[in-house]
Amino acid sequence: MSDRYEPKHYQIDMYGNGCDFEVSVDHGISVPPLMVRFLDLPVGRLLFTLASPIAADILDIGLAVQVADKLCPRGKRTKHQPYGYWARRIDVKLSVRFPEIWGQSSNRGRLEQLLSFLTDDDWNFDFVRRSDGGRPQESSVQQSLLPAGLPKRPAVTLFSGGVDSTYGLHLLRRSRHDVIFPLTVTNNGRISGLRDRVLNAMMANRQSDPNIRPVTTSMQVTRRDGSIPGGVKLEDSARGRAVQFIFAGAALAINCGGNALYVSENGYGAIGLPMTSDHFGSRATKAMHPKTLAMTADLVSMVSGRMFSVQNPGFGLTKGEMIRELVADPLGRNALEQTATCDRKVYRGLLQGCGVCTSCLLRHAGFKATSVMDPIKYDVPPSLDSNGPYNGGVALGYQNWVLRENPQYPESRGSIGGRIPPDSKRARIRSGARRLPFNASSPHS
Repeated sequence: MSDRYEPKHYQIDMYGNGCDFEVSVDHGISVPPLMVRFLDLPVGRLLFTLASPIAADILDIGLAVQVADKLCPRGKRTKHQPYGYWARRIDVKLSVRFPEIWGQSSNRGRLEQLLSFLTDDDWNFDFVRRSDGGRPQESSVQQSLLPAGLPKRPAVTLFSGGVDSTYGLHLLRRSRHDVIFPLTVTNNGRISGLRDRVLNAMMANRQSDPNIRPVTTSMQVTRRDGSIPGGVKLEDSARGRAVQFIFAGAALAINCGGNALYVSENGYGAIGLPMTSDHFGSRATKAMHPKTLAMTADLVSMVSGRMFSVQNPGFGLTKGEMIRELVADPLGRNALEQTATCDRKVYRGLLQGCGVCTSCLLRHAGFKATSVMDPIKYDVPPSLDSNGPYNGGVALGYQNWVLRENPQYPESRGSIGGRIPPDSKRARIRSGARRLPFNASSPHS
């Protein structure tokens, strides 16, 4: 039987109607198109009262990419294709306010190249003019989060509640910005709670930080009748999510009169150095990769008509160096103790971690390098000591063992350093493997 590679082909139509989008998905198979409604009213609050139409378009495109990415499952793994038919072809027809700007071959090409780099997919956009007046914030006076008039020196930073974004906010606190907007984009209530705990710890004395104004937004996908769609297979690799985050930040920055978006990611995490043999291309997240940030800045500059940058002050640092700087400041130390990072959704927002995902390993290595106690409790202690509880190298050895046991990854044998855990621990590890992200389709795991 032929196992010739044929990328899955999807066609997405998204038409704006006020605060909503109506989304039609054609899977290219003999089923009716899936009709869903995209409710982005919380996102609309980012536009405030002085809404920039181009910022609204940037926001909508980021949301469209996230929705399209979720509704277009990648191909399944097969015996001859252990990594699966990863790449897809996604055609998106989207209503925007300035189709003459986005439809220019140079600008459309910049967008499609950015998405291809992030997701390894073939993206094709067709922009049409939006027929309605957009969100209410674009046409009428609404309650604004901003004071009267735009701040002279605004700063928008992406904030997740992890060590890296906390370090980035710590740097901005010491800057001379009039207003700082830590932006959190999530549908997970635990993330919102985590963000609040970290911010409250960092702003223990609010009189000293009157200019920090947190902003949270989320999205919801429902059917036309408002019900939550059931039985719909969603793609969980979530490579398009980075576009939603970064574009939302860029839209907010432009709307506030800023010319930069601030992010914070340590150099190792930003580059995404591979830890397994299948950790290549977009199978490693490239959300904060220097190329991603540069391509985004170039695109936003071209469509907005002004110079725009996406700055990552943490790129030249390790996570350990970030931790050292945070603990040197009392408020930074307080905030650090509330941070949490794990790739598994079940742990997000809690002071717990799986102990074996990339985020847990990098966090543990950072704390280990500083001799600062990590408050996180891990399912599998990620000991990197030669005299650790699992005979050393447990985290990397654990990953190697799981990959060897999984026939879907035959090419990964011997790809990771570290010893296999001793037999006495295998029963526990085998049980744990079924709960950890290696058995999900997320390539980051």
